[in-house]
Amino acid sequence: MNKTVLIFRHEFLSTIRRMGFIIMTLIVPLVAILGIVIYQIVSGVAQPSEEITKIGYVDAVGEFEQYTTQGNINLVRFETIDEANKSLAAKDIEEYIVVDQSYYSTGMINLYTLEKQLIPPPETVSAIKNFLSSNLLTGKISDANISLINAPLNVATIR
Repeated sequence: MNKTVLIFRHEFLSTIRRMGFIIMTLIVPLVAILGIVIYQIVSGVAQPSEEITKIGYVDAVGEFEQYTTQGNINLVRFETIDEANKSLAAKDIEEYIVVDQSYYSTGMINLYTLEKQLIPPPETVSAIKNFLSSNLLTGKISDANISLINAPLNVATIR
């Protein structure tokens, strides 16, 4: 047992005294820190700004005029579907919805877009839902309750 400790001590001391070991021990953390700093600088400079997305809407019901700003999504009103189609073709708007007279009975709206998508992005769905519900509740309940209804559910789990 004594010889094992003696050999281990000799090998350890000869390894840590080597110039390569000392250089690598110092350089590897410095290179890692330098990489992290460069990444932070590049991601801070190249971070995309919050773009405002424009979504059009055609209101056949005539009750959806308020709350047209939902986060970074602005809803732009069009009088006819033809105007909305022209604006969509000119890429002035990303997509548009049509709130038809049957909305009160079916709850369905039509979303028109130029992009291939199976379902709309969650941000778009949330903005449209908040827009519709806020306008439907205007005048019936207070603005504080409207914002409470549109807010995400805040759940505290207690065991």
